[in-house]
Amino acid sequence: MRADVSRQLRLIVEVSGGELASEFSQTIAPISKRTQTRRLAASILGYFKSRRHGAFALVGEGIWWGAGNVAFVPNLKFAALLKHIVRGRPVVFVRGKSDSPFDKLLSFLQFDRNGDIRAFLNGNVCLTMSGVKSGRRVFAHVGGGAFGSSTVQRHVEGLSHARTALMETSLLRTIAAPIASWNREGISVLMQNALPGHKVRIQNLSDSRLRALLEKAASPLVEIHKATATADVQAELELLQDMRNEMSEFAFDVVAGWEIIEIIDDVTDWIELRRPKAVRAHGDYTLQNILFDEKDAVSAIVDWEWSRSDASAGFDLVHLGAWTASDYLKKDVSQVLASWTAGGIVPDPVLKLFERTFPALDLKMSDLPPLAKLVWLLVFFRSSIWTRAPRPDWVKKFAPPMLAAIRASR
Repeated sequence: MRADVSRQLRLIVEVSGGELASEFSQTIAPISKRTQTRRLAASILGYFKSRRHGAFALVGEGIWWGAGNVAFVPNLKFAALLKHIVRGRPVVFVRGKSDSPFDKLLSFLQFDRNGDIRAFLNGNVCLTMSGVKSGRRVFAHVGGGAFGSSTVQRHVEGLSHARTALMETSLLRTIAAPIASWNREGISVLMQNALPGHKVRIQNLSDSRLRALLEKAASPLVEIHKATATADVQAELELLQDMRNEMSEFAFDVVAGWEIIEIIDDVTDWIELRRPKAVRAHGDYTLQNILFDEKDAVSAIVDWEWSRSDASAGFDLVHLGAWTASDYLKKDVSQVLASWTAGGIVPDPVLKLFERTFPALDLKMSDLPPLAKLVWLLVFFRSSIWTRAPRPDWVKKFAPPMLAAIRASR
């Protein structure tokens, strides 16, 4: 799936104080041959327009495919550019208006000159970059404008609260330590230390390997449960009431507000009746936010932006299962969550994860439907009401499957 990374490209340009040397268009749909040819021609034009302006190039799958890593390459040679062009891989050039944009980028982010700089493009408001500071690898979350700055602030608070809550556990080593944060010229930055490990893509895994990795990924959730669980469900009930109040004042053109309220009421009834433990939640717990070492043990848990205290036990587990099932079944995550509310099929690796881990969280498999609704609600609100939706059409694609499942269950 391609993402619209133009917003993140504009942020890179803003941080560097430069400008794009040639027009760059990024489409969400598969790119036609004509568009691809135009992008390759723009790459060559950008090279010649930026030769005298201290330019740097952005090279990588984030540019080629619309999602993924990109490298910042100062003074890209023409021979190297031609190799990318021959392979059908466009390059974006950023040139300076007066000063060198690469030097300003290094200065603003406090990166060493002798270290390579990379960024991950995925269409989000915030941009994650990596570089070297004082000889060690660091990561920086960068956001511009009101939405970007609030995203960075959530990262700051989530990281701090997670480290405080888990200070006495072995999980502290898996959570990055913040180094510094600042806001200058309307751009917010959080710098943190880099943690070891690698990500996995389930498309490359056998079912047995996936089951083993999910078991490893569930281990921190059990430890968090032991360290932070309480019997106080009031905070979760208050959050649901806030959702209900907001939904009564807000409705999208594609959904009826009262149907969302019905889902909120269903989850509220479950919490009041079932009284699940309240625990510290990561909030966006997926395999993409977990790093593994060479022995497949969890070495790092990243992206604590949506971390919260006093969340319902099982939230992170069902979130992990839903995103894994989405990749496994090649279905939208909203379709997966909607099917689970009605007793739909759970893929075997995920089913084994649930059957093995639910008891450790004082839960039963019968708790899956209301937890699926809770996960859906949190994703819906944080991506469309509490913050700007990632894409204008996101709500229209995300909401209907769950609403259809609710209507069918009546």
